[in-house]
Amino acid sequence: MNKIFRLLGALMVSGITQSATAQNVGIGTTAPSDKLTVQTGSFNFGISHTDGDVTVGTYIGNGYGWLGTKSFHPLAFYTGGGAAQLTIQTNGNVGIGNIIPVNHLQIGSTPAFSGNDLAIGNGTQGMSFTQTSAASTWYSNVNFALMPNGGNGYVGIGTQSPANQLQIGSVGATGYGGNHIAFGNGAQASGITQTASAAQWYSTTDIVLMPRGNGHGRVGINTASPGYPLAVDDYVDAPGPGYAYFTNDNQGIHLNPATPMISIAASKDVIAQGFDAVSDARIKDIVGLSDGTEDLETLGKIQVTNYTLKDKINNGNHLYKKVIAQQVETVYPQVVSTHVDFIPNVYRAAGRITKTDKGWLLSFDNAHHISKGAKMLKVLASGDHTMNYCGILAIPSENEVLIDAAQLNGDKVFVYGEEVDDFRAVDYEGLTTLNISATQELEKIVKRQQAAIRAQNKKIAALSEKLEALTWTMKNRKQ
Repeated sequence: MNKIFRLLGALMVSGITQSATAQNVGIGTTAPSDKLTVQTGSFNFGISHTDGDVTVGTYIGNGYGWLGTKSFHPLAFYTGGGAAQLTIQTNGNVGIGNIIPVNHLQIGSTPAFSGNDLAIGNGTQGMSFTQTSAASTWYSNVNFALMPNGGNGYVGIGTQSPANQLQIGSVGATGYGGNHIAFGNGAQASGITQTASAAQWYSTTDIVLMPRGNGHGRVGINTASPGYPLAVDDYVDAPGPGYAYFTNDNQGIHLNPATPMISIAASKDVIAQGFDAVSDARIKDIVGLSDGTEDLETLGKIQVTNYTLKDKINNGNHLYKKVIAQQVETVYPQVVSTHVDFIPNVYRAAGRITKTDKGWLLSFDNAHHISKGAKMLKVLASGDHTMNYCGILAIPSENEVLIDAAQLNGDKVFVYGEEVDDFRAVDYEGLTTLNISATQELEKIVKRQQAAIRAQNKKIAALSEKLEALTWTMKNRKQ
């Protein structure tokens, strides 16, 4: 018993107090609140654990409670009696799943990245993020993918409510939603969408290309070295004979003279200060001069017609005075070509739209005039900005047509018309040269007539002199 009293007395002298009621032990306090309570003044260490080299301790100061290593060694946290789960290096680097982090915050092993603010890796692949005074920079040695909402969500930059898969800024009230990429300033916007047939760019403003940034750049289509402000290095045969250059027997090439090779097509006029057509003798096999007499006769058979276009929405009631391809074709077929295009043979909105298992059934109040062999329609849904091309699945009646469309954007559909493969075009340059030849023939005729007139005038003048002489003689004889 005396030993116990002597131990308690020693503990009290040393500052260790045991609560008799709560069985708590206090160091530096006579009222320990927990099983072991250590109390010190501010800016003092409390508990130390050391092996003589590495020391872990607690500290109170600056209104904080501190836990760490008193010696110059890393601090590691573990669970389940296993390896370290979180490590803090002496330079401040924090590692999760890594005991030697080489980045400020490192998750896993990232051997390719060090000295960054944040790094994540699996030992061979990784990514890192660094903030400098100029920019926030993200590095990765693999592809970088954002998968919001499991891959079905939207990503916004500068906006918290993106309405497009990737949206930069606000698109405001433009209605530009559901695109693959969209960007805007709150009032104006652009949207880019990739469909099965084309990449489409919509914009509430004009689209301006400024290559080289100085107003003197060049744009190339199907060419990496454009030699002009706009260079198009391709053409479309509509329909075409194919690339006959690869045939072994050139004599077996049968080119269709009525097939155009078109590089640029415009739905309206093209304005320019001049037009240069390629016309070098070194690329031609000249077979002879044109027969002016025949050309004059041909030109006389071509009819000039007054007409307006059926597409009144785009063209209004503008009156044209030009030729008609079908009529010219009967007289001078060399200048008429055919290609694939759409004709406005329907040009009305469907009265009713019905979704079926196969597609969309469009019903009209009267006959739609679609040909039985038609395969494609040009349509405009009320929610779209441009016309779309839809395949024809069936024509159940003269008032109905079933089209193949994954989704119609709107509750109304305007049908422009069907696609034809014999849409005709006239080579007005060819008509011009025909006119030149015919005019030259007229000039020859005029010159011959002028020469004949001059000869006749000489004869008339000579006869007049004779007549005057004869008249004078007859008059003198009467006297």
